[in-house]
Amino acid sequence: MAFQSGKQSFPVLKSINWEIPKGNIQLLMGPSGSGKTTLAGLLTPAAGNIYLLDQEITSMSRSKRTQFRQRNIGFIFQNFNLFPALTVAENVEVVLNLKGIRAKKALPQARCC
Repeated sequence: MAFQSGKQSFPVLKSINWEIPKGNIQLLMGPSGSGKTTLAGLLTPAAGNIYLLDQEITSMSRSKRTQFRQRNIGFIFQNFNLFPALTVAENVEVVLNLKGIRAKKALPQARCC
């Protein structure tokens, strides 16, 4: 993956091979532009493939990658990504709706903790 800034190109993620044993939880941290978003499947790399849970996600359609991330990857964003017109519980409810948990169950579950 490479990022452009004006006329200059900045390569990142060269020759990455990172294996995480099944059942382990790993955190990926780094500054903006270091490749975290690409490794998580939000951006498509310019070359190479990304395999997560024995599935090659770089060839998946955008909607399949989205479904895969919803089921398997957690994110903590660098900046707040909340809908300002909603309460915290309602913001959590939005995510639960995306996971298929609907209104009568979602809001109580969002408020549970």
